[in-house]
Amino acid sequence: MKRLITALFGSLIFTVWGAETNLYSNPGFEEWNTRDDLPATAWRWVLPRNSRNAFEIFERTDKEKHSGQYSLHLKDSDKSPVNHTLGFNIGEKEAEQLGLGGKILHFSAWVKQIAASRPGIVGISLYAVGSDKKVYTANATVDAAGPTGWGELQTKLKLPEKPVHIIAFLWCANGFNNTGEAYFDDIVLTASPVSQDVTSY
Repeated sequence: MKRLITALFGSLIFTVWGAETNLYSNPGFEEWNTRDDLPATAWRWVLPRNSRNAFEIFERTDKEKHSGQYSLHLKDSDKSPVNHTLGFNIGEKEAEQLGLGGKILHFSAWVKQIAASRPGIVGISLYAVGSDKKVYTANATVDAAGPTGWGELQTKLKLPEKPVHIIAFLWCANGFNNTGEAYFDDIVLTASPVSQDVTSY
């Protein structure tokens, strides 16, 4: 699934989702973990191989933002076989406490792409593993290689009844040998019962 949602339509969906609890801590990157140089607590994040140094730029910045004071700026110039993604991690016990099993997980982010070595490598992705080890994924990406304005990407995933691992990824340059640069802001990660899900994206 590859879609760049328009700002008008995206704002409407954002309002609807606003009724749910946002599971994504620090969604606008207004806070920063200066000790670990990360958006929040270190254990929460899944980083590329070779750690955060895999990114040429990994920073909170006030140069570009969709709202608030800051956004997250990621740039990858490394053409080696590395997936340049940043993952927000939800473990098995937390998923159980939040009652996420069997629910629909909605994920959205406002993205401004500066460049990409090819279309479809900057975006967002959901990844989940069930107790049976089966993997579930969904994604939404920017269908362009050149610069874009701010646009909202959205995707959703039906979670297994007993998820043991959930990751919400921001893609800077997903896929081996790719490069890319983008800003990310206003992240929303919510869950709803299947019976209440009426979205069609």
